[in-house]
Amino acid sequence: MKFSPIRTLFFIAAVGIAATPGLAAPIDKAIEQADERLQQAVEQHSKIIDDITKERSPMETRIEELDEKQAELSKEYKLLEREKIARSRDQVVLMKEIQARKAELDYAEQVLKDFAREFPVRLQGYERQYYGAEIQEITEASKASNLTPSERVAARLLMMKLSLERVKDITGGNVRDGKALLNGQQYDGKIAMFGPRGYFASDDGNVAGPLVPNDAEVPSVLPLDEASVAPIKSFVAGERAAIPIDPNGKAYQVEAGKDSIREHVAQGGYVGYCILGLGAFCMLIAAFKAIEIIAFKVPRRREVLAILEELRSGNQKAAGGIVDRMKGAGKELMRVGVDHYEEKREMIEELFYEKILGVRPKVERFLPFLAVTAAAAPLMGLLGTVMGMIKTFKLITVLGTGDPRNLTVGDLLEALVTTELGLVVAIPTLIIHGVLVRMARGKLGSMEASAVAFLNGVYGMDEAHEEAAAPRPQLPLHRSWR
Repeated sequence: MKFSPIRTLFFIAAVGIAATPGLAAPIDKAIEQADERLQQAVEQHSKIIDDITKERSPMETRIEELDEKQAELSKEYKLLEREKIARSRDQVVLMKEIQARKAELDYAEQVLKDFAREFPVRLQGYERQYYGAEIQEITEASKASNLTPSERVAARLLMMKLSLERVKDITGGNVRDGKALLNGQQYDGKIAMFGPRGYFASDDGNVAGPLVPNDAEVPSVLPLDEASVAPIKSFVAGERAAIPIDPNGKAYQVEAGKDSIREHVAQGGYVGYCILGLGAFCMLIAAFKAIEIIAFKVPRRREVLAILEELRSGNQKAAGGIVDRMKGAGKELMRVGVDHYEEKREMIEELFYEKILGVRPKVERFLPFLAVTAAAAPLMGLLGTVMGMIKTFKLITVLGTGDPRNLTVGDLLEALVTTELGLVVAIPTLIIHGVLVRMARGKLGSMEASAVAFLNGVYGMDEAHEEAAAPRPQLPLHRSWR
């Protein structure tokens, strides 16, 4: 029997009880019961130990299996976590893509909405009778409240489709029945559309022409000459023709509203007539001066050299014969030189100076008048402008500024046309004056050069060199000829 501390204690207790009189029997019985229970407990303990021993191996195997499964699940969990993060990123990208596509869809829907609103406005008045019903149907269908965004876009695309059909019609020269007005009278006929403009030809062939672009369902016909109307009739009839095209619809009206030169001048009033009269007079004077200056004869270089050769050889008569064959003021200038070539240089210079002074007024006459006209014409135009503005302000004082149509166009045109006419007269007059002045100075300069050449030839180059080396006083000849 194994030693046990509990047995020891029971044994001691039993000895003590045995020493006590009257307690030995119950104690033995208790000890026996205790031993039995102890024996049962030991046996139960042994059984439990055996059961634990038997169950440990499968438990450890199960634990190992669970550890392996936990490792696999942990690995799978990490993979799922990474996949979750990747899918979250993809979700963010997809959300952004969805928002971008939604913005594009909203933009496309807004563009189509704006187009559907503006398309009917861009149509000519006579075109609404052809497309009006379909436009109304498409507009009502696109405004339905139960449509999805894609359905609304599809509904509004129908308007785009209709516009493309219209483009096909106007590029193909589509011809339809229609009506048009001319001088307040309505005519039945056909309307041919080509580009943004329409052309009308009546059934009776009496009326044809381009249509005035406006909002009226019954348009008006612009009257043209017969040469322009004939191609339009052929075009409306379906034949090939070269028709006049007005891209913006205003060229015909602008052309019809153009004034003739007489009408334009008449708008300037009596001030404009005065300016033009002054300009016409200036042109006559300019033509006269141009002819006079061109016809003004000056000594040519070869004539001066021929005269000098004869004088150096002492043949004054032959030199006079050369002078007699010359014409104009150059003849008078050289006549003085030949007649007095034996005089002193100062004497001949004074005689030349006198002749040139006598010629200068003839060459320069009427030129100051051109200069004065060039300066006065803009001032006269400004005068007409001020007068026209005064009339305009008087009308504003009487009629007010509420309706600009109350102002007469004539006064405004007079205020502008007179300035225009003043500049039209002043600019060419100023240019012509400058040209004529240069021509006149050229003629006088040629005469001066001829005089100097004659003096240098008569008195020799030596004297000329001496005079050039010494201080020379300013002679009247060189001081005042220009």
